[in-house]
Amino acid sequence: MSFLIREAPEEDDSWQPRVDIYQASDGWVIKVDVAGVRIEDVSVRVSGSMVEITGTRRDLTVDRGWSCYAMEIAYNRFRRTLELPCQFGSVELSSDYQEGMLLIHLLSEVNQP
Repeated sequence: MSFLIREAPEEDDSWQPRVDIYQASDGWVIKVDVAGVRIEDVSVRVSGSMVEITGTRRDLTVDRGWSCYAMEIAYNRFRRTLELPCQFGSVELSSDYQEGMLLIHLLSEVNQP
């Protein structure tokens, strides 16, 4: 349902990874497509009903002597801002990274609007 995601207008040149959002019995799970991004280069911030996911994908495989013929993969900062249909008080974040997918678990008692 589209009401679960509200994309904030972006004022910079960052890219936006694709996301899937699931409501679980103990909170929310956000699946983020961030292939090639190191987990230590990702930050998640929760404020009220807003979840902001930021980070950087770096090109670590370029070797000396290579010249670029074509580039379609974005190697720079990314930002994705989501609005969930609830207000978070205190929230416990946990994450898992598997095969290019980052799973963010927001475990919390939420206040439904």
